Amino acid sequence: MKIKSMYLVTLIFALLLVLILSSKTTWRTCSVCGVQDFERSLFGKKVELISTREVDEYGTYAKWKEEHGTTCNHQWVVVDEYSDQVQQHMDSIK
Repeated sequence: MKIKSMYLVTLIFALLLVLILSSKTTWRTCSVCGVQDFERSLFGKKVELISTREVDEYGTYAKWKEEHGTTCNHQWVVVDEYSDQVQQHMDSIK
């Protein structure tokens, strides 16, 4: 009985590891208003349940909407989180 439960625990951890390693997050930001979009996928398929759409984490969209008085037609730019784009993005928000 103890061996079966050990196999079950190992199987669960193996499945979680496969899910973590197969997931991918695409970080996009709007070049007009600065709102962010996090699209997550598992095994190459988009999963809306775990994706996060139009995040105004830095308050840039609220400022943009206040200044322009209308909604933004987003022009998405993919951000590579491992490059210097992130620092440039943070500097442009300040």
